[in-house]
Amino acid sequence: MNRISKKFGKKGNTVPLKQMNPMKTSKPNKFAWKKSPLAKRAAATPQHLSKINAHRKELLRCCAKLASCEDILAKFDVAIHATGLVGEHRNAKLIFLAVITCMFERPVSIAVKGSSSGGKNTLASAVLSFFPPDAYCELTGMSDKALAYFSRPLKNRVLFISELAGLSSGDGQVFLRNLLSEGFIKYEVTVGKGTRLVEIEGPTGLIITTTDIKLYHDDETRLFSVEVSDTPQQNGKVFLSIGAQEETGVHVSRKPGPEWHALMQWIATMPLVVVNPYGGSIAKLLPVKAPPRLRRDVKAMFALVRAHALLHQKNRKKQADGAVIATLADYKAVRALVKDIVAQGIDAGVAKGVRRTVEAVTKLLKKAPHVSAGQIAAKLNLHKGNVSRHTKAAIEDGYLRNLQESKGKTAQYVLGDPMPMDTDVLPSATAVAKEYRNTMAEKVVAAGKA
Repeated sequence: MNRISKKFGKKGNTVPLKQMNPMKTSKPNKFAWKKSPLAKRAAATPQHLSKINAHRKELLRCCAKLASCEDILAKFDVAIHATGLVGEHRNAKLIFLAVITCMFERPVSIAVKGSSSGGKNTLASAVLSFFPPDAYCELTGMSDKALAYFSRPLKNRVLFISELAGLSSGDGQVFLRNLLSEGFIKYEVTVGKGTRLVEIEGPTGLIITTTDIKLYHDDETRLFSVEVSDTPQQNGKVFLSIGAQEETGVHVSRKPGPEWHALMQWIATMPLVVVNPYGGSIAKLLPVKAPPRLRRDVKAMFALVRAHALLHQKNRKKQADGAVIATLADYKAVRALVKDIVAQGIDAGVAKGVRRTVEAVTKLLKKAPHVSAGQIAAKLNLHKGNVSRHTKAAIEDGYLRNLQESKGKTAQYVLGDPMPMDTDVLPSATAVAKEYRNTMAEKVVAAGKA
């Protein structure tokens, strides 16, 4: 039992912290709201509200300093690296916000990609340690139909699968897709001479780790994909961290402070409604000729903005009904995390590893008709295995071609289609602010004419 749980276990407190976790759904939870937290709160009895408010205050006492911080993501960045994580600053922040969105009707899901032993599982596990155990379900794999018979609750939780291999094809992919898109699974199974309807209730967020370059197309569009770093600089940092552990004799990752769990639970007991005054201005500046994939990514981006606003709600204004009012700072922080991912999703940008590889091939081709993987690795000062991932991705995207079609023979890479220039699909905060001012001015003029 942690220090916070002990505090709640003292005489005079009604429910220990672990029992009041709003994310826990195995049993009806009187502290959790399903659809409209504001409407549910209004219908609660005075005694019920009194208990809720008492626990909110107790939770807030445990995390008051953290909750009042103007940049909690910066605090998180420091805290997660204090637990032993090396690098991966952007990816850790993005996954952190994605887990918070599991409180919403449409959670944001993440695919963490990279080569074997690249630190994918370490990254995801480090982020999840900042949330109460009831907020997620961690698996190392599952059978193809396991989701249809899942015994643990998945509503408003994260399902973390550390390898995607168990869901490579068949019903498993269909179940997973339905859970992410529809928020539930309904599956008819045979029982004796009849059938029984199996229902798994969501919404559920997903974090998967995989060595695959790309997932099946319909799955890829339902997730934000992030790549763990495989650069020599990252290797050097990891080696120094391992050496430091040897010097100190401390080989166990430190856990985050209890104030982080308290903060997450406090947020979950608060109204989860966020209004974004800049939503319309952002939407006006999005490219209307973009592929349909952008629609999903924009919804995910706005969900992350809401999560960021809820995280910083002590420093945000609220409406009379308790809804948090998001600021331009919330959008700016999220845009910095996802702008390149969104651009790559609609082929308006290229992953750094792929761009670096294609540029290396371009330079090497000035002296030879084709290039081998070994030559690329030497040029980039990388291991051939890491280069292989990037060349495969470049070939799938059409930026490279392999003239050697026979398996087992040395690859002969040449250039394919030209790479696009990286484009900012998401408008800058400055552009959004200008559009917002113009819109407000137009409304004032329209009101004056009326």
